[in-house]
Amino acid sequence: DMQGTTIADYWTVANGTAVYANAQIYPAGSAADAVGPIGLGRVVQLTSTSSAATLTGNGIRTVVSTRQQGWYFQSSIRFVSGGGTATFKIRDNTNAADIALQVQRGNDASLLVTSGVGDFMVVEGTFQVPATCAEVAPQLTLSGFPMVAEMGPVIMYPTDATTFPL
Repeated sequence: DMQGTTIADYWTVANGTAVYANAQIYPAGSAADAVGPIGLGRVVQLTSTSSAATLTGNGIRTVVSTRQQGWYFQSSIRFVSGGGTATFKIRDNTNAADIALQVQRGNDASLLVTSGVGDFMVVEGTFQVPATCAEVAPQLTLSGFPMVAEMGPVIMYPTDATTFPL
C-alpha cells in the first residue's frame, strides 16, 4: 500500500530502512505517460544500511483454485544511488522461495534487474503459483550497501480473474 502512513504496516525490511517518497513526475502529454505506473506521486524507497537489503510487501493469499495457475504482475523500479543492482522479485512466502517469472518488460536482457542510476524501469510479466504456495509477495532487493532504490505501486492478480473483490 502506497497510501499508508506507517511503512511497517505494509512492508517488511531486512538490512535497511524504508520510507514513502515522491516519484519523478513526467510532464503531461509526454511519451512517458504510456508506460504504466511510473510517474505516480508516491513510491516506497529502500536504503541498504549494512549489506544486501530487502523490502517485502505484505503477503497476498492465494485462493486454492488459483494455485498452479498464472498470475500477472506489474510495477516499476528505479536505482537512485550506490553501486550494485536493484531487483524485483515475487516471493513464495509459504515455502520461503523466489518464484520463477516470465518477463514481458524489464531490462534489455529481459531481467527485472537495474544497475544504472536514472529513470524508472517498468517490470511486468507473469508467474505460476506453486501448488503448495498459500501466499505470494512482491519484493525489492538491493545487492549491497550503501544503495538506494525505489519501487512504484505493484499490481498482481490471477490472469483468469473476472471479478476483483474489494
